[in-house]
Amino acid sequence: MFRWFLSLLVVTLLTQAMLAAGLTAWVKHEEQRDVLPSKMYSVRQVPPEPRLIPNPVDSPATGRVPPRGPMETLAVFRERENRELQKYGLEDREGMPALPANAVAAVTSQPAGGAGAGNALMLPMPSSPSGGTAEENRLR
Repeated sequence: MFRWFLSLLVVTLLTQAMLAAGLTAWVKHEEQRDVLPSKMYSVRQVPPEPRLIPNPVDSPATGRVPPRGPMETLAVFRERENRELQKYGLEDREGMPALPANAVAAVTSQPAGGAGAGNALMLPMPSSPSGGTAEENRLR
């Protein structure tokens, strides 16, 4: 009985050793095959601007001032956007949407239904799911 356990132990250890040697040889073989197709791939490329998440290694030197993070950049963008919206009259001082007075006057001065509302039903309608109109799809 003791010989059986001893032989089982020896076979198990030999199997483990053979598997380890085979795996080591396989790893060495794959490392030798793992070469770059061109030296161009070994050159580190700098990603294009704008970089959304600041990385001090890739960002240009700014002294000791850390680059802005996403939330600070978003706040600056929103401030600039709000100033532009207020300049065009699309936002009031409280940040609520607004329409420019001249646009409101131009729309409200038109008759009900807009210009040419009576003729809208006389325009050619799409004839089929192809997107063409009945006049375009007629055979000649």
